[in-house]
Amino acid sequence: MNVFLLVMVVLLCGYLLYSLIRPDKF
Repeated sequence: MNVFLLVMVVLLCGYLLYSLIRPDKF
């Protein structure tokens, strides 16, 4: 698996989790 793709997936998951914790902030 490409390292860049893995990093992008981790960042996307982190952003989704952050948006779930704080839905008032985007």
